Amino acid sequence: MLCPCCGEPKDDRLTFCPCGAKAIGEPQTDTIAEIPKLGPAMIALTFTLGGAACYFSKFFIVLSIVGMILGFRTWQRSRNFPARYGGQKMALASGVVSLVLVGTIVTMIGFDVPKWLRGRNERQLASTRVRMLEISIALQQYKEKHSALPAQLDDLRKEGFLTGPTLDYWESRLRYVPTGQLAAVGDGIKGRPMVPAFTQYNLVSAGPDGTLGTKDDIIIDNHVFVPSVAARKPADE
Repeated sequence: MLCPCCGEPKDDRLTFCPCGAKAIGEPQTDTIAEIPKLGPAMIALTFTLGGAACYFSKFFIVLSIVGMILGFRTWQRSRNFPARYGGQKMALASGVVSLVLVGTIVTMIGFDVPKWLRGRNERQLASTRVRMLEISIALQQYKEKHSALPAQLDDLRKEGFLTGPTLDYWESRLRYVPTGQLAAVGDGIKGRPMVPAFTQYNLVSAGPDGTLGTKDDIIIDNHVFVPSVAARKPADE
C-alpha cells in the first residue's frame, strides 16, 4: 500500500515507513460497505403526501399517480436488490396509500360526471330560454306598436326591437309561427296592401337533438313556456 505521509509504496507487513511515519492501526481494506439508498423511497413518500391534497383539488391526483408508480417500483427494487435499495416498507406504504387515494378520487369523479353533465344540459337549456324570452319581449313591443305581430322575426330586427341571430344554444334557427289571424291591416284603396294581422304566435326551439316535434322541444306559446306535444303524449300512444 502507499504511505499516506510520503506517498511511497510500503510493505503492508511493516508498521513504519522509511520516511518516519508509523502505523497506528490496521490498514484500510479495499472492500467498501454499500449503504442502501433511501432516496427513492423518500421521493415516493413525498409524492404520496403531496397527492393527499387531491381531496381539496382533483388536479393533485397527478402527484398520487406518480407516488403510486414510484412507491411500487422502489418496493420491487428493494426486494430484488436489498443491499442497494432500502426503505422497503416505506415504499410499499407509499404505493398502497397512493393507490387508495387514486381509487377514491376516480370514484368521486365518477359520481360527479353525471352531475356535471346534468348541469351542463341545464345551462344550455337556460341559455336558449333566455334568448326565446328576449324574442318574446320584442314581439310584445312590436305588437304594442303595430297592433299586430310581425309575419317573420326579421321584421323585429328591421325596426330595432331585436339584435343578434334568432338561434338557440345549439345553433339551430328558432321556428316562429304567427297565428290567430283576426283581421287585415291596410285599406286597399290608398295603395296600402291588405296584410293579415296576427295576434298569437308559437316560438319553438328544436332542443338538443335538433329535431322538431320531439320531447326535448322548447316552446313558447304566446309568451308562456309550454311542454312539447310529444312530451304531452301518453307513453302507449
